[in-house]
Amino acid sequence: MGTVSGLNSTLAFAKSFSPLHVMGRGIGVGVIIFLATLSSLLAQTQTKAFSEMQSGNYLSALGIWNQVISSEPNYPIALMNRGYCNLMLGEYDAASEDYLKADSLSQNLDAKAGAQWAYLGAEKYSESLQWGRAALSIDPQNFWVKMRLAAAYKENGDSSSAREIYTGLIDEHGARAVTAAPAGMLMSYYQNTNFAGSRLKSSGYDSGAFATWNFQSGMSLGAGYAQSNLGNPTSTSGYETREIKAMAGFLFSDLSHLNLTGHYLSSNYSLLDNAVTISATYKTSIYSNFSFGADALIFPSHKGLQFNPQYQMPLARGLTLGLGANLQAIKYTQTTSFYGAASASLRYCFSIFCASAGALYGSLFTPLAENGLILTYVLDELELSTFGRLAIKPFAGLEISAAYTYGRWKAINGDTPVSGTFTFAATGSLF
Repeated sequence: MGTVSGLNSTLAFAKSFSPLHVMGRGIGVGVIIFLATLSSLLAQTQTKAFSEMQSGNYLSALGIWNQVISSEPNYPIALMNRGYCNLMLGEYDAASEDYLKADSLSQNLDAKAGAQWAYLGAEKYSESLQWGRAALSIDPQNFWVKMRLAAAYKENGDSSSAREIYTGLIDEHGARAVTAAPAGMLMSYYQNTNFAGSRLKSSGYDSGAFATWNFQSGMSLGAGYAQSNLGNPTSTSGYETREIKAMAGFLFSDLSHLNLTGHYLSSNYSLLDNAVTISATYKTSIYSNFSFGADALIFPSHKGLQFNPQYQMPLARGLTLGLGANLQAIKYTQTTSFYGAASASLRYCFSIFCASAGALYGSLFTPLAENGLILTYVLDELELSTFGRLAIKPFAGLEISAAYTYGRWKAINGDTPVSGTFTFAATGSLF
């Protein structure tokens, strides 16, 4: 399609600037040879541009499409492909200009859907809705147009229209098509921790793996195993702990989401042996920025409840501010104590990189973090925690991350240790 259109456009372009075609039969043959050569070069140029795009080299492809358009300014296919390259490079305003011009030259679904996408990326939601409806009038069942239309409705404050579209897509295509969840995921991690200022804790490690499977119905199941060993200067064996983790997630028809996670510990340390935690996290919608979590801690020496509301606030393109609170009621022997802490974090993602940093300040006893997914084995009071994390996705389906966490504690034996933890993790997806 691109080659044929390019040939016709090239012929018209060349004729409009050359008087040779009216100067005689012999000269006309020369013109035909010249035009055939020109169209062949154009086809080769487009082939190279498409090859660069398929390899993900959008900047290089953009330069090639610029050359094509400089010769043929009114070539819709070249304009749309340049628009796509600009989309992939985050140049949304330039992309929308290309798609709008292409649509004015030849109205079609790709140009309208591209303009919808570009305006959505530029956070111009009213314009995105306008072009999304126009694209949907051509192809009423287009999955990606509907997805972007729902996202624009949501960001524009019309949650009911967004929910209606998402619910319809789930009914038609299944939950995984809308949530973009892979069929399965496997995460493995290793972390090394060092304590300073403690008479009973030194250095140690924690390593494990966790696997999840996501069903089209919206249900998720997961299980994992981890083992930790933390040195004790007064003992040759240290603290050895094994953890079994299970998870179940449920996506309901109204797009609300409930996630349940449980931990079971076995240890040579009596205060950890046979400990159980149960966590529940609820979101009113899978696309909601607010979540609420509740955790039950059932340890041999103490029992308690933890509540942790969290809010993710988009600040700018790729930049998100996370705000949270943790409230605890812990019964240790015959005394019930109350603890609380506030947390804040910043996360910035660009291209294949994501960087985040944050801190928690207050007072938490045996805290659970990240909606109960991370369990702290240390039976101490956490007063301060800061972290930095860098993640990279070298290709689709794989994320590799490294993080450092600093913690300041108040131990039950009167010590005030500090900890430093390096964590390395790799998460692979099965599509």
